[in-house]
Amino acid sequence: FLIFISKQGDLQVIHKDTKRKLGSCNINQKVYSSIESFENKIFIQVSDGSLRAFTIKKNGNPDELWNRPFFTGENDKRNNENWDPVC
Repeated sequence: FLIFISKQGDLQVIHKDTKRKLGSCNINQKVYSSIESFENKIFIQVSDGSLRAFTIKKNGNPDELWNRPFFTGENDKRNNENWDPVC
């Protein structure tokens, strides 16, 4: 897979050979980091200060790994009560 994310939070999964879009997800947050990967997971940091983790299914569909985002600092804009995974 090729994985792209816009600064506005639009995650796209592309088949590396056919260049066909397989899956997508709108995170609804501005992205402040590059995509980091480890094993079959990808990680990004977004504007509310949270770290988001995703797995990519075999069909190319992204799924959010955690039930709640991981926050990196005490002063981040947390809204855990109203948070649902976006993908």
